[in-house]
Amino acid sequence: MSPPGDFSDLAIGAAFAGAPIKITAAMIDEFAALTGDCYAPHMDRAAAQAAGYPDRLAHGLLVLSLVEAQIQKPLRQVAPVALHWHWQFKAPVLCGDVITIGFEIRDKKRLEEPAREVLDCAVFVRGRAGLLQSGRCRMQWALAR
Repeated sequence: MSPPGDFSDLAIGAAFAGAPIKITAAMIDEFAALTGDCYAPHMDRAAAQAAGYPDRLAHGLLVLSLVEAQIQKPLRQVAPVALHWHWQFKAPVLCGDVITIGFEIRDKKRLEEPAREVLDCAVFVRGRAGLLQSGRCRMQWALAR
């Protein structure tokens, strides 16, 4: 589906999928440096393997940040802001994994006070082990007055 021009172009049931993203060691290292989350299985392959994983773990919130960015791409014309996330981490995302992020519009509404438009979306992250993360997101943007 091509990017919408405005809220009226967004249909319930419309689905979007982003290009595959490879999770790299540099991404994990930079996220750890930014957040201070240096949990050993994120930072060290041997520590991850000792914990039962084949490679370093990507931070769950790193992946969720990539999800947020992927949702913004097809909706950039309407410039949404996330209001609420309900998210589940179903399987680990590992260093070197290639993930695909997608979402489907489940509901949309126009609210009056303050004047804004709201979308509810089902969101998923898929990779080598199938469904890795999923959830729901509510987004809004203000209407021009």
